[in-house]
Amino acid sequence: MHEVKNFFTIHDPLDELKTRLRKSKSAKIVIINSATYQFKDKEEYFEFANEFKKKKLIIIIAHADGSKPATELERRIMFDAHQKIFCEAYKATNRGRRFNKINTYIIWEEGHKKSTGK
Repeated sequence: MHEVKNFFTIHDPLDELKTRLRKSKSAKIVIINSATYQFKDKEEYFEFANEFKKKKLIIIIAHADGSKPATELERRIMFDAHQKIFCEAYKATNRGRRFNKINTYIIWEEGHKKSTGK
């Protein structure tokens, strides 16, 4: 584990993450990279999500096959998510129903230009 103020990274099993998040002053934002490495199946994901999604902001990074989730697990997580954001060539595009799809954000201008040739 690496810790800096209110930020920490953890490379341990899901059980340790759950233990940490159950503590009273635990992190409010959780970033999981990647869904297929953290959860063994959809049941494990839903158990985790149902316990923490009302108390924490959970961001899950998933692999893609083109513009679609690469695995069935990632597809199920996408359908469960409140907000879906697709990132490609340093550009983030909304895929959810909550905001217009025209809402895009260039994460890194120079990298985006190099990646797209524009």
